[in-house]
Amino acid sequence: MLQPTNRLMLVDALRPPAGFVLDTAVGTTFTLHLDALLLATMSFAMFDHLDGDDGTPDPIALLESVRRHADNITVFAQAGAMSGPRNHPPILAYLEDSVVPVRSPKPGHLFHPKVWALRFVDGAEQVRYRLVILSRNLTLDTSWDTIVQLDGVPSVDPPNFIGVVGDFLDRLADLAVHALDTRRRGAVDGLAAELRNVHWEKPPGVRWLRFHPLGPRFPSPKLSGDRVLAISPFLTERITRQLGMMAGPNVLVARAAALDGVGQDAVAGFAQTYVLDTGQPPPVRLTSDGAAEPDVGLDEFDIEPPRPGAELSGLHAKVMLIEGGEYTTLWLGSANATDAAFGGNSEFAIELAFQPTDLSVDGLLDDGDTASLRSLLTEYRPTGDEPVEPTELEQATRRLDTVLRELACAAYTVAVSPVGNQFRLELAWDPPSESLKRRIGDSGLDITIGPATPLDVRAPYAESGAVIPSVSLQAITSFLFIEARSTVDGTPIFGRTLVNARLTGAPDDRKDQVLASLLDDPDKVLKYLLFLLAELAGDESLLDALKGAGASFDWSTGAGMPPLLETLLRALVDSPDSLDPVADLVASFQVSDKGDLLPEGFADVWHAIGAAREQMG
Repeated sequence: MLQPTNRLMLVDALRPPAGFVLDTAVGTTFTLHLDALLLATMSFAMFDHLDGDDGTPDPIALLESVRRHADNITVFAQAGAMSGPRNHPPILAYLEDSVVPVRSPKPGHLFHPKVWALRFVDGAEQVRYRLVILSRNLTLDTSWDTIVQLDGVPSVDPPNFIGVVGDFLDRLADLAVHALDTRRRGAVDGLAAELRNVHWEKPPGVRWLRFHPLGPRFPSPKLSGDRVLAISPFLTERITRQLGMMAGPNVLVARAAALDGVGQDAVAGFAQTYVLDTGQPPPVRLTSDGAAEPDVGLDEFDIEPPRPGAELSGLHAKVMLIEGGEYTTLWLGSANATDAAFGGNSEFAIELAFQPTDLSVDGLLDDGDTASLRSLLTEYRPTGDEPVEPTELEQATRRLDTVLRELACAAYTVAVSPVGNQFRLELAWDPPSESLKRRIGDSGLDITIGPATPLDVRAPYAESGAVIPSVSLQAITSFLFIEARSTVDGTPIFGRTLVNARLTGAPDDRKDQVLASLLDDPDKVLKYLLFLLAELAGDESLLDALKGAGASFDWSTGAGMPPLLETLLRALVDSPDSLDPVADLVASFQVSDKGDLLPEGFADVWHAIGAAREQMG
């Protein structure tokens, strides 16, 4: 366990068990990048393994993944800690209702948990649950992190401690900047209720486990024992001293800046202090060859996700391994060794108990593998006895980030109204408090706001609102960018955050029209139809055949392709409602006068299937 060679990708942890499909997913994260959420949706689709020649996700598969699953996914993220691509492709319209910004649980603290709670169902109405507890945020970072995956089934007599998972989920909506709609709130509350009655399978070697939500209304756990291995990228002096009071010999792994920030006196209780030595991070590529265009299609949207086996760099894992008593306990999750983590942040951790002969500090550091944890570490002692004070530039940057988080907690609206064949956007927001206004003025911050689209229109935040007089349907969005700029001794500082406004007045068929606009040539339409039908068949061999799919398929005879006509007919007999996504796609093309983009011969086949469906009632 925790060997550096053991890799589990988030996309693997989110993938449904064989024979099951996603019913409900609730995620929490501190920082959120919309690209990472897009990629997460592919985990829930059976075609998540279909990538392009350059290793990037197939854009048509990505489109169908987010369209199919976005309504079942709700992600809570710290307001002011969200980001997205500058080109903001129209596909992100499907994620607008899935992203829920939340306020800090108490002033001066953060919403910081990293958890996924998942409900899967199969055709026989069996239910499976999964809990994924991470140290990583929902971003494209390639740092060293931890992940725990637990699978569970319904239970009529679960242990009492299991209920705290449901309690944690139950309180998420109370922190939301905007109230959740009735359907989404019901899904979150329903999953929270069910998670109070789940039997979780223990990982190998684990004797017992406990869940620890941290924050207001949850008790703060006591970390005590005889010896500790603490891994934390961030530190504060009090918690560091507290951990070092164990008899030891204790071991601490952190970032160099964190160790310098607490000083040598604070780490005196640790026999060894280390930093991670993994070289420079690999580049993460986000590209667009059409960023200057107001409308971005599938071809211009390219994400390169972290790949299996990619070099990891930078410490982000949070681990407490405590020896003492009958068991050795391993704490994993989101909590750093800081006062904020154990004194007001919203966090989530899991405690796993092992026999001392199965897990120990020395065993974890040197497990006999040539790529042991210790092989990745370099000894490091703080540069001075006292904590290193942050520079004026660092303090100013922190103040800027704090201002952005506070501004992001306001209520924002985007009102849409038609103007000919274009649309007018009216942005409005709650004015900042007088105290926040003073801090903005004292910091010399220039703050602007505008839609998160390639239009790059910004208005001064000091005004009560802004109007974008004319945009296309594809440029309508609930996502806004707030940007802040200043200088410190001639050095510019800059920050940007994404907020999710309440969108009103958008056309009811907006997403259907966005879909039709993205499928703008016959090859894309054909491929999208094939994805729909392949998932309908539930046969991964059909998906493999899609890699060589071409427009030569003859719908009237089925020649040149897998048995997809047979798939349509079987669905017509066994589950007519499963054809609704195909029907919606065809209808959207007919409404938008794009029927000529449908594959040759498909309209006749679909007309016959529709007639048969009507006769069946």
